[in-house]
Amino acid sequence: MGRPYAPGSRYLIHMPDRTVELRFNAEGLRDTAIHPVPKPAGVFRILLVGDSFTMGADNRYEEIWPVLLEHSLTEKGFRVDIINSGIESFDTGSELIMMRHLVPKYHPDLVLAAFLPNDIFDNHVPDAEPHAAFAPALQAGISITDFQSLYLLKSLLLRNDFVYTGVYWMTSRRQYFTEKQTKHAAEQYAATRELLSQASRYASSEGSRFAVASIPQCFQVLAKARNLRLPGLAADLVDARLGQFAAQRGFPWLPSLGTLAAYYSAHGEDLYYRADGHFTPLGNRIFGEWLAGEVLRVYGADFPTGTVK
Repeated sequence: MGRPYAPGSRYLIHMPDRTVELRFNAEGLRDTAIHPVPKPAGVFRILLVGDSFTMGADNRYEEIWPVLLEHSLTEKGFRVDIINSGIESFDTGSELIMMRHLVPKYHPDLVLAAFLPNDIFDNHVPDAEPHAAFAPALQAGISITDFQSLYLLKSLLLRNDFVYTGVYWMTSRRQYFTEKQTKHAAEQYAATRELLSQASRYASSEGSRFAVASIPQCFQVLAKARNLRLPGLAADLVDARLGQFAAQRGFPWLPSLGTLAAYYSAHGEDLYYRADGHFTPLGNRIFGEWLAGEVLRVYGADFPTGTVK
């Protein structure tokens, strides 16, 4: 479980080909927009909850998908206000706490959770009701520097799609992508379903809609795009299991695996950094454009009258 950054803090991420600056607002969020309270009339407000993929690790602010999502919807003539509350290392339980912290303040029309399989690995249902408070994890002014030679070596070793997928498949995390579940995997899926249920119920109790945008890990995209066959591998399994559960509970599960795999299959351009698995600027763009279409497909009819120019 991660923690929000110190309010008003600034960090530098040094990578072999770029230096990325991370700036955080007064709430410790990587979000430069002003979100009026109360929400103005005629605006569709979306609260994003998620982890480092939502915060935009490894990418400049203008490149991250939450910013591109808002731009895409705005360019189509919709008045939207998107609050990015993504925090590095958050799991579903952490995101539920963030919802309890921000939903009563901002009253979003939609809470959109960005879900990765990593959430399943880390999720647990707390013994007590989660409370909406965090202690900032880092202080302002820290400069974070990557070991560039190690980063480059790892990137080169993982350039081969089959090697990348095979390395992942040799870890214990493969148990979450096989039809035959281990006891531990079954318990983690159960915890995840419970937390998603709580998040959906909480959003509804506050008058907000709730949906999940599913982001696959890099190896899933490679396996599906290249039709790589490893024993028991089922790249779509997380979406199949949790998508069915979401349908039973009445909230949308929006899987992006097919779109990302189709793009990679057609173009062969990396959507993820191989060294740490985060989106590249291209991955952010493809995902953001796809998600804009999904938001309009599912919620376009619910946008307030007058949001289209």
